[in-house]
Amino acid sequence: MAMSILIIIVIVFILWDKRTVSTITLDINPSIQINLDKRNKVKKVTAINDDAKSVIDKNMAGKDMITVINKITDNVYESGIIK
Repeated sequence: MAMSILIIIVIVFILWDKRTVSTITLDINPSIQINLDKRNKVKKVTAINDDAKSVIDKNMAGKDMITVINKITDNVYESGIIK
């Protein structure tokens, strides 16, 4: 019984630790949503419109928030959307 309770507590702790605690929305057309965990690591990057699909990378999850924002900014400039 005690082992079952311990397993449940560990599972709850793991799931609680991986939850999204904040969201950043970059809306400069392209519009991008970035979900962060409590350590400001990126959980998910979502293209809100079609323009955003070309400036986000699939491997941004797990990286630091500042690194991802800088990469998105670089991609926006390189694509010519913003000059």
